[in-house]
Amino acid sequence: MFRFGRTLCFWALLLFVASACVLAIALLSSIYQACVADEHAHYPSQKQQSPLSRIGVLVRCEAAPLDKHAGSLTAIGTFAIAVFTLTLWKVTDRTLRLARDEFNATHRPKIFVQTVSVTNDGESVGRYPAGNETRAPEPCEGIITVANGGDSPAFIIEWQSIVYLQLSGMPFKPPLDIAVPQRPKPDTPGISPGVIESMKHSQTKPVDQDWRTLRQGEGHRMFFIGRILYEGPDKVRRSTGFCREWDKALGSGRWKPTDYSEYEYAY
Repeated sequence: MFRFGRTLCFWALLLFVASACVLAIALLSSIYQACVADEHAHYPSQKQQSPLSRIGVLVRCEAAPLDKHAGSLTAIGTFAIAVFTLTLWKVTDRTLRLARDEFNATHRPKIFVQTVSVTNDGESVGRYPAGNETRAPEPCEGIITVANGGDSPAFIIEWQSIVYLQLSGMPFKPPLDIAVPQRPKPDTPGISPGVIESMKHSQTKPVDQDWRTLRQGEGHRMFFIGRILYEGPDKVRRSTGFCREWDKALGSGRWKPTDYSEYEYAY
């Protein structure tokens, strides 16, 4: 709105300056001077000195050069109107786009990770004794349950996730970058506001031995980490990350959120 008002002020000033220039050119033209001389020749000297007479001469003689060049002035005026209309259209279009962007920013999607689960978790692996070579390691699979807490549909672009074992005394450095990105099918609809959906976690690297290490040692920790890339109708890409830790105290299949803000976030 401020830009729109500023544009109108600019055009009003430009119109005033253009009118002043046209008036000055007309006053200095030979047609105007000849008209004034002709007026002086036809009116008594005392009438020429009256204010009303002077105004009448000014109006009549000012119109003479304008009338002679009416075609050119019409063309210039038409061009000015066209430029003003184009400028007004651009300002209006920009205002509408700003309003639309503001609406999309305040009515955006927001993906939250509610729960995660892993099929071959610590409990299922624990049923097989360590060193049992008759059972081949299985790829790690799981489910990531998400919800759209925003005000517009969310379209999932891709997600990466990995089950990571942090050995006792080792720094927390999950290799999330090596996780293969997974993508929904091309015709997958968006997640509407308030709707809960599930996404599949698939990891080719088996974690059976990692679970046994977790059970046998002290101080080891198991994490399920990932990030989800999505967008809304505005095509702005956003990401949500999650970092959940396995906690046997919560029971089978329970993963609790952690305090690692660089991995647990929603933008």
